[in-house]
Amino acid sequence: MSTDIMSLQISAQESRRKKKEYMDSLEKRVENCSSENSDLRKKVEVLETTNR
Repeated sequence: MSTDIMSLQISAQESRRKKKEYMDSLEKRVENCSSENSDLRKKVEVLETTNR
C-alpha cells in the first residue's frame, strides 16, 4: 500500500474520530440545555402560580 493511500486513510480516520467527538459533545450540550430548560420552566410555573 502506498504511503499516500495510508496517509489518506489515517487522515480520514482522524477526521471521523473528530466528527464523532464533536457530535458527542453537541449531544451532551443538548442534554444539558434540555435539562436546564425543564428546570427553568418549572421555576416559571411556580413563580406564575405564586404571583396570582
